[in-house]
Amino acid sequence: MPIVETQPRCDTHDFAKTRRRAVARRLEDGKARQQAIRAGAPGLEAEPRDRGFEEKARSALQSSSYQAVRDVSCEVCDCVLILRGRVPSFYMKQIAQTVVRHLLDGSLVLDNQLEVDWE
Repeated sequence: MPIVETQPRCDTHDFAKTRRRAVARRLEDGKARQQAIRAGAPGLEAEPRDRGFEEKARSALQSSSYQAVRDVSCEVCDCVLILRGRVPSFYMKQIAQTVVRHLLDGSLVLDNQLEVDWE
């Protein structure tokens, strides 16, 4: 009987794990760069492309019918769209994320840092 070599199967679990690691690295790199920009590190500025995405996200949040979502701030740094602020419920946190989700064209990663304020 002849020995037949087969190609290794692409395991979707491995692909998903690799994708999650890549996203985590982008988030960490983006946060480090963002902190350096805020600290005034020489030679680091927000890229014009980042500012364009930031303006679109801010506009989308401001056009929401929910006051809590209109109060959310956003920032784009190294292809990471960061949502910050306080919202009254997890539902509002999800709504804010949904409002800006259409901007994520595969080149941006969303980092939802909104805090839920139960009071």
